[in-house]
Amino acid sequence: MKKSHSLHRGWVAAIVGAAGLILASTAAQACSVNLGRGWARGGGNGTLVMAKGGKNCGETLWVIPGARQANSLKVMSPPRNGRIVTRGGSFHYTPKPGFQGQDSFSLTGAGPDQAGTMITLTGNVAVTVE
Repeated sequence: MKKSHSLHRGWVAAIVGAAGLILASTAAQACSVNLGRGWARGGGNGTLVMAKGGKNCGETLWVIPGARQANSLKVMSPPRNGRIVTRGGSFHYTPKPGFQGQDSFSLTGAGPDQAGTMITLTGNVAVTVE
């Protein structure tokens, strides 16, 4: 179940004049999630790293990586320094305003495998807000 990605979100304001494109301002936030392995055995350990001031960071929990996602997720242990929002098999972590440091939360989810058998996925996610 190893899935890792990085998202770079932001905006760019530009002014186009006779001389061409002039970059006026940029802002970006980084988000990296690696859910690791062991979720089907009840011992999943993932990591979530995001920039301080970032709005949120999230991922989809997969029963079969890249093919079948969990149908539902439930927060078993919420983070102390942020909140988790789940929708279907996806989650998003939002830190408290101004928070920087370590946090964690636990999730459990369920979804069908290739044969249609429901699989329960459970694990912890260690959070770092840099």
